[in-house]
Amino acid sequence: ENPTSAEALAAAQPARAAASKRKRGGGNGGGDELNGDEALLGQAKQVLWAEQQVWLEKLFEIIRASKPAAPQPAPPQPAGGGGGAAMEVVGEGAAAPATSHPGGEAAVAASRAAGISLDSSAERAEAEAAQRRDAEAEGGHEAALGSALRSVAREPSMHAYAPYLCQFVESEVQRNLQCLPMLFALMRLVRAMLSNLSLNLEAYLQQILPAVTTCVVGRKLCAARGDDHWSLRAIAAGVMHTIAAQYGDRFTDLQPRLTKTYRDALEDRKRALTTHFGALLGLREFGPHAVHKLLLPMMPAYLQLVHGVMSAPLPDAAPAAAPAAAASDIVREMAQEPGDAAPASAASESTPAPSASPAAPSKRARLVRQMEALRVYDAALATCGAYLFRHGHYFAAPGAA
Repeated sequence: ENPTSAEALAAAQPARAAASKRKRGGGNGGGDELNGDEALLGQAKQVLWAEQQVWLEKLFEIIRASKPAAPQPAPPQPAGGGGGAAMEVVGEGAAAPATSHPGGEAAVAASRAAGISLDSSAERAEAEAAQRRDAEAEGGHEAALGSALRSVAREPSMHAYAPYLCQFVESEVQRNLQCLPMLFALMRLVRAMLSNLSLNLEAYLQQILPAVTTCVVGRKLCAARGDDHWSLRAIAAGVMHTIAAQYGDRFTDLQPRLTKTYRDALEDRKRALTTHFGALLGLREFGPHAVHKLLLPMMPAYLQLVHGVMSAPLPDAAPAAAPAAAASDIVREMAQEPGDAAPASAASESTPAPSASPAAPSKRARLVRQMEALRVYDAALATCGAYLFRHGHYFAAPGAA
């Protein structure tokens, strides 16, 4: 008779310990030792039944599908200019311009080179249909992910999957540090695991805590600066507080260590403002006592520092006659890294841009930093204001108005 999953998991513990000891001691495991997900699924196949193996692999597939596909390269344009590309045959032996543009054929050719379709209504309809298909696929994936996470949160038999889910979260966070959709899915997975009362994660906190901490105070969690990594930090901060609330009675130093991590991140002026934002959210999750003891004493000096970043003058201010160009520079800077080259355009080839000076990248980077400082300043004021409004009277001196 087949043993239960719990018994099989317990029986497999000595074998896994021996394999781990061989690996640490440099023993010759040969081809029996696997790496990464192969080791993860290999262990799962040794202790889980066939149906459980299939479910686990399917769950991993659904979560990995959150990672967006790599963009397809644009098809090469035919040599010899865009004149021929801007023409289409409308009759036998007759040709006419495919589209009209106020800038003429040069503007049409530049738009095609940039991947902007100015062709017939049939091509526009095809592009709209492709967008609808992508939206439907994204909706289908979200439904599948939601169903899988509900199973993780509600099924009472999830205790057998605990070591594999925790190892999966740890490895995937390290592999996808700049893939925002994947990090969102992984934090939702951890939140679902914590919601399941049959899952005891006490033995695997050393795998989960670094991954969640990275999503709270990591310096860079997205590929482009304009991505909404702020919401990811808020979700991860809530997950971290849930971990401390569930296992703080068994690990009495867990909450002090976490709050010290957040406080140290705030006190380190060399850390990025994105890290400061996550630390503020993390301290706020631990309630009024943490805000009163750790956050309020440093707020006057900290707010002054952030305000200085927000109000710092910009070098070589852009002329007032070209505000639209300055705004486009800011948006372009939000979508790329400081070392990336600015995308070329047809206008930049014909008109010399003053932003090509060496001081221009510094100006754009400082504008982005000021926007980040504004968000951090808002989070600090919201945290302290909510504390003073809701809980300040608990800490006021007796007889104070």
